[in-house]
This record gives sequence, structure tokens and C-alpha cells, in this order.
Amino acid sequence: VKRLTLLVAMAAEAQPIVARLGLREEPPPWPAWSPCRLLRGSAHGVSVELVLAGRDERHDCDLVGTEPATLAATLAVLHLAPALMASVGTAGGFAARGARVGSVYLSQGPFRYHGRHVPLPRLEDSVRGGHPSLDTTAWAQALALPQGVVSTGSSFARTPEELAEIV
Repeated sequence: VKRLTLLVAMAAEAQPIVARLGLREEPPPWPAWSPCRLLRGSAHGVSVELVLAGRDERHDCDLVGTEPATLAATLAVLHLAPALMASVGTAGGFAARGARVGSVYLSQGPFRYHGRHVPLPRLEDSVRGGHPSLDTTAWAQALALPQGVVSTGSSFARTPEELAEIV
């Protein structure tokens, strides 16, 4: 892989990556109305692009949740055409299960969405995800990294059924 695009919601999550790789902010190629930001650099011969979802200026906070993430991912795909794209987050909600800030987990199994409920036939399953992820088993073994289910949502609340799917 010669180019890697990282999607990050919160500036605090991105800061260690930005500092370690010396990424620099650049004007993005997408429309100016988008709050998404672009930082670029390189590491070990790989071009690295980091896309931040941006900020809610009215409330002075980072844009988080599935809607800003969808916008950031769509703009990245359309305007950067990444060879490989990774979503980077904290997994902070799973510290009680051994997740640690700074640890790297590779995807395993389908992507899941939590906190999204539409109690109608077929729609309920649709809004909960289930999209296949890249098989990272060989990478996980070669790099001695743990794997886990990738889950995202616009709420920190999760039902017992959602927890059973993502743990």
C-alpha cells in the first residue's frame, strides 16, 4: 500500500498521530462548505492522509457520530481515492474489557452500528450494519495485534443485544 487514508472524528484522537508523523494541514480538495479537514504527510514510504470530521463552531466541539463520519468518508473516497482507508477511534468505552488508549485493534467480522433503532421490518437490520470488513487475520498474526468488531454509533448508550454483538 502506497497511500493510507485515516478517518478520525476528534482532534484529540488525531493529535498523537499528527505529532508522530509530522502531518501538516492542507486545503482539502472537497467543497468549502464541508467542515472536514485534511492533513498530509508520509511514514515508511507510505503517503498518509488524515481526514478529520471537523468542528461544530456553534457548540465549540468536535463533530462526532455516524453522520459526520459518513460525510468525511464519502468526501475522502470521492476526492482522495484512497488505496486503503482506516477508521481510527479510541475504543474508550471498552476499557473495562481490556481496551487501552493507544492500542491498535484490527477489524474482525462485520461492522456494526449501535444506537440506531427503526422498529420496522428489514429497516431494523439495515440500520444496524453488518457490512463485511477486510479480513485482517494475516496482518493481525504478522503484527501480533488483537482483532475486534468495529462498532460505531451516535450515542454512548447501547442495548444488551448490541453489546452482545460487538463484544
